[in-house]
Amino acid sequence: MTRQPLAERGLEWLDVPADCDQPPLIEFWECAGVHQEHPFIFKLTPDILLDIFTMLLPSSIRDSNILTDEVIAQEYFSTTAPYNISRVCRNWREFIFSSPSLWNHFGLSFRDPSELILKNALSHIALHLEKSHDIPLFCAISLIGLYESTYTANVLREMERHQKRWRKIQLWFDSLPASFQTNPAPVHDRSSCCRDLDDYDDYDDDHYFMGHVDFLPEGLMPPPGSPTANAFIEEIDNDAPLGLANDNLNLVEQHNASQEGINLQLADNILNFEVNNFWDPDLDLDLLPDLPDFDDEGDNVGDHNLIPGAQNPNQAEDNSPPGTPNPVISQPGSPAIADIDLTPVPPAVTTDEPYVSPRLLTEELTQLEELSLNNAHVFRLQAAKDKFQPGLIPSLRRLTLEMAEDCEKLAQWLQTACNLEELTIAFYSSDSGHRYPHQASPIHLERLQMINITRGLRREWDSNQLTSAAKAGVFVMRHLTCPVLTRLSVRLGGDECAQHLLEFSARSSPPLQTLDLHIIDRPSNGDGGQILLLTRINEALALLPTITTFRLASRSIDNIGQLLEALQSRSPLLLPSLEHLEFLFACAQPSQFVDLVRFRWRGAQKRGQRALKTLVLEQCLTRRYGPRLPTFSSKEDFSQLSREWVGVKEFVQEGLRFEVI
Repeated sequence: MTRQPLAERGLEWLDVPADCDQPPLIEFWECAGVHQEHPFIFKLTPDILLDIFTMLLPSSIRDSNILTDEVIAQEYFSTTAPYNISRVCRNWREFIFSSPSLWNHFGLSFRDPSELILKNALSHIALHLEKSHDIPLFCAISLIGLYESTYTANVLREMERHQKRWRKIQLWFDSLPASFQTNPAPVHDRSSCCRDLDDYDDYDDDHYFMGHVDFLPEGLMPPPGSPTANAFIEEIDNDAPLGLANDNLNLVEQHNASQEGINLQLADNILNFEVNNFWDPDLDLDLLPDLPDFDDEGDNVGDHNLIPGAQNPNQAEDNSPPGTPNPVISQPGSPAIADIDLTPVPPAVTTDEPYVSPRLLTEELTQLEELSLNNAHVFRLQAAKDKFQPGLIPSLRRLTLEMAEDCEKLAQWLQTACNLEELTIAFYSSDSGHRYPHQASPIHLERLQMINITRGLRREWDSNQLTSAAKAGVFVMRHLTCPVLTRLSVRLGGDECAQHLLEFSARSSPPLQTLDLHIIDRPSNGDGGQILLLTRINEALALLPTITTFRLASRSIDNIGQLLEALQSRSPLLLPSLEHLEFLFACAQPSQFVDLVRFRWRGAQKRGQRALKTLVLEQCLTRRYGPRLPTFSSKEDFSQLSREWVGVKEFVQEGLRFEVI
């Protein structure tokens, strides 16, 4: 007879009693000739023991140990702290479960997880949330690839209940329930947000939301109870419901009584077993253990669930220390239960309100400092007293959002994060009904120091990722004011860059140090549009004299000679603090780059200005559709230096890093 439900939840390791009452290290010490009552480790103070166990915890919660199959998952849950520490002996197990700080940091990441792995993951997540009590949570949970979408809702629902404790949270899910995606979205005129960049024929990547049939019961199982030997499920019965942990459910687990009869699961140390008021003729008595006293009363009254009734008054009290799990299986060493009275389960309370999507209440997120979400558009951000207008989250410092092209939702997030310092945004293409503009005035972010507009991290699912990223870039350029910004990485269309980059630089006037600019398409007005684009880039750079690192990526500019000439101008010197320069997919003659190096290296030294330290040319061409530039690395033998780069040889020998990739 299989053990239920801890084994089904992957937590049977929580119920394994110590092999004996004697500490396991005693035998070793006696064999070593050490004559003492207990090894020194049992004399350590709780503070020292806690420090030791804390050092054994995983060093990072971000994407730690991506689990790809059941064998790897089983090994992880049986060899990683704090799970493995709690299996050493009874004393350590009790200490582990009474130490919340050993449970509030955790990271679980799964790729294409099976149902078996997901059930174990849910159980361990619930265990961490229960044992960490009320202290802040630092956790990263990611389910990547193909899996049943119901588990996404279950994990989010459980995490949502603990949002008051969120400190640093990463929630990454590739599969969403259909209910998350059917929220109606208002239709707006997109022209006021940005020019539609759909030159690449955007398509609706509905395959991103893998359609699945939700067949598992909704809701996360409550946190499991007592500790038990493998940390992983060995067998699974898909027809068996998930039993609920209950303080009184000490030795008998509840199961649905079906037409096949009532299935009873009993612990081995039950002495007396009594069934009152109902019976089922299909009950297999051979499944029951040998009991000294077994009594059944009453007639068959149909199908029932069983739960324990009042505890026998002669049963010994549970004297387990605070923080130990709620007993599902009797604690090791506890006296056998003398009698258990079983009564039918009352009807479950049902609610008509479905779990539409995760809801975050700004009043409860008072401890939140760092948040990373994909599919951020499905999260409902609101105040507890107002279903539509969220309040502020002043504690939030770092925010990473991957989401559908929803400017209004993005604006809502940024308006709540008044003290934001780091922002990463990735848009991906979606149903055009969800792409509507933000109409409000600029959002002023006084403390924002870093903006990274990147591509969707699930790149294989979005062939138009650069187009989507450019739409996020337009939003930032048009609507954000960031007076202390030091790092900016942004994707923009050619026309949008010409229109908004200078506007953003003038409005924010930031002390920018790093600029990574990616132009994803050609300006609309041919050669005149390209000249205008380079002119606007030069004008924007003139407003950003503090830049030390500049990277330009563009297949859409026929020749960057105008920019290279501007970087060699003397009155005034463009980007006087420039040290690191990189071009990707740029078009120019090798001689133009050599002249730039000579001016920024030797000329800067003569003028007492900062000299260029790095020049990297990656996949650059001599002209549009022309040959690639000859490759070179500063680490190569100069005897093999191509004649195009002879002019930079002396500067490389003096310390310049010059790479042509």
